[in-house]
Amino acid sequence: MEQEVFPIDLTKLKPLKLDPSVTSLSDETKANLQHNIQLCRDAIVFFTALAGVKGLAGHTGGAYDTVPEVMIVRAFIANGAPIVPRRVFTLQPNRSSERIAWRRVACCLPSR
Repeated sequence: MEQEVFPIDLTKLKPLKLDPSVTSLSDETKANLQHNIQLCRDAIVFFTALAGVKGLAGHTGGAYDTVPEVMIVRAFIANGAPIVPRRVFTLQPNRSSERIAWRRVACCLPSR
């Protein structure tokens, strides 16, 4: 069986750790956050386009719009923030299409 390669290299996701008590970002941290946001948005658009080709299309709206929040929460967690209510909330998009899009992307993200 021929192995397919995901066309967006999610291994290029840059390591990012954020501290919720720090109120500003360095230029490097901001650039890495923006890079990660764009990379994941590209993946969401790809998944949506692929679903469209298969006749299963939805839209990228909600999942695309939540990328910054997801990247920030991932960076808090990478820095050791607990995943408990009232501290750092795990992502709970409000519609199934957003959950599906994010689960597809999350499966492809390196675990850092």
